[in-house]
Parts: sequence; C-alpha cells; structure tokens
Amino acid sequence: MGKHDGTGTGLAGVVLIAGLIGAGAALLLTPKSGKETRADLRWKMDEAKRNARRKREEYAERIHDVADDVSDIAHDKIERVRSRANDKADEAKEAVKEARERVEDATKRSEDIARSSRR
Repeated sequence: MGKHDGTGTGLAGVVLIAGLIGAGAALLLTPKSGKETRADLRWKMDEAKRNARRKREEYAERIHDVADDVSDIAHDKIERVRSRANDKADEAKEAVKEARERVEDATKRSEDIARSSRR
C-alpha cells in the first residue's frame, strides 16, 4: 500500500457524527408514533455501529499496511548497512594483509642487509 497522510480520517469521523445528528434530529422531528420512532432510532444506531465497525476494520487494515511498509523499509536499510559494514570489514582485512606483507618484506630486506653487512 502507498503512503498515507492521514487526511480524511478526521473528516470521516466528522461526517459520521454529523450524519448521526442529522438523522436523529430528522427522526425526532418527524410526526411518528413513539414505537416507530424508537424502531427508526434503533435501526439508525445499528447502521451507525455497522459503519463504525467497517471504518475500524478499514483503519486497522491501513495501519497494518503502513506497518508492513515501515518494516520493509527498515529491513532494507538494515541490509544496506550490514552490506556496507561487511564491505568495509573486507577492505580493512585486505589493508591489514597488505600492511603485514610490506612489514614482512621490509623485515626480510633489513635482515638481508644486516647479514650482508656482517660479511
């Protein structure tokens, strides 16, 4: 899933609440019997619960998708850092090996010079 900026989350809540208030007012102001009004209110409340449940599931899915995206990005960055660290470690090993060889060559030359000067 792509990036989420959070817009619409607050708007959806405002629209839902405004819709409930409007529906409640319409039901209360419409000339119906008490029994009909209560049945209408019950139906509207059930509808509001269904809408809220649907929104909750939608947001939970979005959150899960964002968490997956963040996890993937973190794993990619960790792998890049690990790879760079391994490359640098290999470079350091090679530099130590080359330095050791130079020291050994210099030591050997020094020993050869010392032997030849004793003669």
